[in-house]
Amino acid sequence: MVEFYKRLYSESESWRPGFDMIDCPTISQEEQDWLQRPFSEEEVLNIIKQCDGDKAPGPDGLTMSFFEVCWDTVKEDLLGTIHNFHQKELFEKSFDATFIALIPKKAGAEELKDFRPISLIGSVYKILSKLITERLKSVMGTLVNDHQMAFLKGRQIMDATFLANELVDSKEKQKFPGILCKLDLEKAYDHVNWRFLLKVLEDMGFGKKWINWIHFCISTVKLSLIINGNNEGFFSSERGLRQGDPISPFLFILVMEGLNHMIRRARANGWLKGFQAQVQGRREDERGVTYLLYADDSLIFCEAEVSQIRHIMAILTIFEGISGL
Repeated sequence: MVEFYKRLYSESESWRPGFDMIDCPTISQEEQDWLQRPFSEEEVLNIIKQCDGDKAPGPDGLTMSFFEVCWDTVKEDLLGTIHNFHQKELFEKSFDATFIALIPKKAGAEELKDFRPISLIGSVYKILSKLITERLKSVMGTLVNDHQMAFLKGRQIMDATFLANELVDSKEKQKFPGILCKLDLEKAYDHVNWRFLLKVLEDMGFGKKWINWIHFCISTVKLSLIINGNNEGFFSSERGLRQGDPISPFLFILVMEGLNHMIRRARANGWLKGFQAQVQGRREDERGVTYLLYADDSLIFCEAEVSQIRHIMAILTIFEGISGL
């Protein structure tokens, strides 16, 4: 089991092609400075109070209730740690040690691929991650296309469901053939290439300090599996985002913006033409809707033409090469 997860979190390629997200949405200089401002005591305490107090602890064994109840005792050391992270863009690597609990995806799971690896992260790291995540949330709406429905304020999976149903229904009424592709990304979080993620952050206008924070958080991970109540193995990760880390869902959405960007460019160049629908009194343009996403659940719409299928295949092949997904 340990060897399986060592292989899973090892980068399989020594080299991957680069990719520039030309004309992608970016944050402003003011937003960049706001994201990188020092962390205040009030901000840290609010983050601790937002966390569930009795969630399963990571290797340090401390829950968020401990920090809230003992705040007057621990705050000086904790704030010093957070200030050091802000200034030097690093923290003690032991904070990033992680237990992995294996949760079955279905009844009667027998193979390792049928289990979902959920990370139980240390409490100090969780506080740092939550601090960054809450700031990142404030700019996500600017950076992420309307067709991504996951984890963003004001967007929900039912929006994607209603729109997809409307698109298919409209296509059937038009009596013209179309193709709907449902994409399934294999162990999506676990295969993310870090270099590609950091390049996406750079292209979107994030500052050097912010990118260094993210890089240190994801690259210093040490993992240990919980098997039959005991922890087994202790190994490093070379790729992937941890399910259980507060910031992982938002970083993954930014990774998926790379795919969004490629599909948008293909649509703008007339290589893909999606499904059209009348939605809330607003009609999509003649190229229609070409994709909908909810985190890693993806739908791609196109006309039943060989040339369009070839363009989709090319996009997916290139995206696999640059992102590791």
